[in-house]
Amino acid sequence: SRRFRETLQDIRTRPYLRHLAVMVFLVAIVTEWTSFQLSLLAGDLHPKDATALARFFGTFNVFLGIVAFVVQLTLTGPVLRKFGVGVTILLLPAALWLGGASVMLLPGLITVAMNNAFDQGLRFSVDKATYELLYLPIAPGARAPIKNAIDIVVNRIGDGIGGVLLGIATGGFLGLPGLHFGLRGIAAANVALTSIWLGVAWRLRREYVRTIRDSIHQHRLDAERASRSVLDRLAADALASKLSADDPEEVLYALSVIEAQRVDRWRVSLRALLGHPDAEVRRRSLALLSEIGDRAIAPIAGDLLRDPDLGVRTEALLFLAREMGIDPLARIEELGDFADFSIRAGMAAFLSSPGPSRNLEAARAILEQMVETKGADGVQDRAEAARVLALVPGAFDDLLSALIRDEDPSVARHAVATARVLVSPGAVDALIEALRNPAIGDEAAEALARYGNDVVPTLQARLLDDAVPLDVRREIPIALVRIGSAEAGHALIEALLQGDATVRYRVISSLNKLRRLHPEVTIDRGLVELLLAAEIAGHYRSYQVLGALRPSLADEDSVVQAVRQSMDQELERIFRLMSLLFPDADLQDAYVGLRSTNPTIRANALEFLDNVLAPALRQLIVPVLDPQVTLAERIALGNRFVGAPLTSAEQAIATLLGSEDAWLQTSAAQAVGVLRLHGLAPQLTRLASSADPALHDVAEAALRQLSGDQEPVPETQEPPAEMGMGVG
Repeated sequence: SRRFRETLQDIRTRPYLRHLAVMVFLVAIVTEWTSFQLSLLAGDLHPKDATALARFFGTFNVFLGIVAFVVQLTLTGPVLRKFGVGVTILLLPAALWLGGASVMLLPGLITVAMNNAFDQGLRFSVDKATYELLYLPIAPGARAPIKNAIDIVVNRIGDGIGGVLLGIATGGFLGLPGLHFGLRGIAAANVALTSIWLGVAWRLRREYVRTIRDSIHQHRLDAERASRSVLDRLAADALASKLSADDPEEVLYALSVIEAQRVDRWRVSLRALLGHPDAEVRRRSLALLSEIGDRAIAPIAGDLLRDPDLGVRTEALLFLAREMGIDPLARIEELGDFADFSIRAGMAAFLSSPGPSRNLEAARAILEQMVETKGADGVQDRAEAARVLALVPGAFDDLLSALIRDEDPSVARHAVATARVLVSPGAVDALIEALRNPAIGDEAAEALARYGNDVVPTLQARLLDDAVPLDVRREIPIALVRIGSAEAGHALIEALLQGDATVRYRVISSLNKLRRLHPEVTIDRGLVELLLAAEIAGHYRSYQVLGALRPSLADEDSVVQAVRQSMDQELERIFRLMSLLFPDADLQDAYVGLRSTNPTIRANALEFLDNVLAPALRQLIVPVLDPQVTLAERIALGNRFVGAPLTSAEQAIATLLGSEDAWLQTSAAQAVGVLRLHGLAPQLTRLASSADPALHDVAEAALRQLSGDQEPVPETQEPPAEMGMGVG
């Protein structure tokens, strides 16, 4: 049929399937010849006694069947888990090669029986399970047709050709003269075929790992591409729809969304809104176009100086003064009514602009007044001052820094945008402080990236300085990765051993991104291996904690949920560290595959890890990923690897209270009050003096519960994004 022909064509053209088919073909021939050796020897032992011959084969096959069953039951799973397909695929051909070589050297019943024992004992146990796993990387829809074609067609062809060759090697076939090989000659031919089988299996092993890697990498790309394209398309369609809506409120909402994005892509749509019936839509569209310096709208801005709305006239005056260098006083005298802040901003822009009218002292006096205008009433003054400062590089860095620190997000955002344009050294400190501000942190990181390597030493010093607020240090790795240089990579390497789990996660994550940009950045392997060992120990410690908590707390309890979220973050840090050690192994793809809801993708990812990780690392990592390994088994491994088993909920919660993460400490403090763990009161007293308000409040409430007050402990808040909470 057409489908069958397509399947055969697929096997012929894909290297992995081609190697798999060749191996099945060789297996059919080698095992047929191995069995023939036993038949040949048995015939010599019982030449005329059919009953004795049947008894011999019956006894032998029953014995080998029992051996294969025991091996399948006791050894196949552990061997596959410990060594992976990459080793077990070589086990049968290596054993048959040794058996064949033994028959060549010492032909006789013992060596032939041993060779057949290798064949029967391994082929229907370890090798059979390995063979089934070789189909795992193939897409589920194509797997069954391909397997049927190889198992039925290729295997039967191998049997047939093996029989023909065996006939030629012995007494002849269909009139062809035979070579009259004896036991030793057949064994020698089989050793040669087994050597080819070993070579094909070795190549297939490499193709197997590559095929799995491609499979999980494609899954990651498909997931990211689908998510990104759908979100981008939906967002763009929604914004375009709202920009063209009849309701001014919908248009204004779209403009507020665009203000937080790159405005350039909406330039054409914004120009069309300059003629919108709603005055606020016209004003905000003009402000956005002014922000990107769109000089093409200068004629329209000139017309808008006569707009009936004061706000629109003011915005037009500011645009013309800033971007076109027009004297604002002349226009004010000509046209009349304008807002006070626009007059001040226009004059400051005019006096700051290059030319014969430039007077920086006068401009500073006006700008200082604008910056010092406090409160909500002065927001427009301060915002316009921030925009005017872009005209004077380096002259007013003190004013720019003050505006970056402004309490109003819109003012601070304009100031950061100005700093991004000016790249002024005097604004670096304020930009670093602004990283902690969720409203402008992203823009501040982008502005710092414009400084390039010049700002790297400062960022590195702040990242390593424990006196710098933690919420600032947590954002510095993002700024370094945006700089994206080898020097930024070295700064991140120096910060790998950070105590705070979130800082450590972001340093590791940023290093992963930088290594892709700059593979030449050298990583201190000893340092990364030390940190990896600590993270793995911490992950197993989390299993110990989880096991000790479960008898006392339900799975939905906040403490148990906190530990589970902690473990997810620990696992991601472990994978990112392994990616630093093995950058060519695509371990991040494996991590994404393990989190997939598709069981085939998860199985592929686990099998990939089984084949690419070093044995010592594989024994530590695979058990925490393999769904067949129970929680009790993981706890037992933790007790063996980490030591210090936890036998009670009180010990587990004491471990959490001593962790380095405030949110995890908060969850544990809540549990102390709920479970009335009086022995942990001293630790609660210490945490009650914490600077973290949530931790302080929960610890105080838990202490009151321990003293007999029945006031409930406050619920813990959600953990911060990207938080790692290792308890080890």
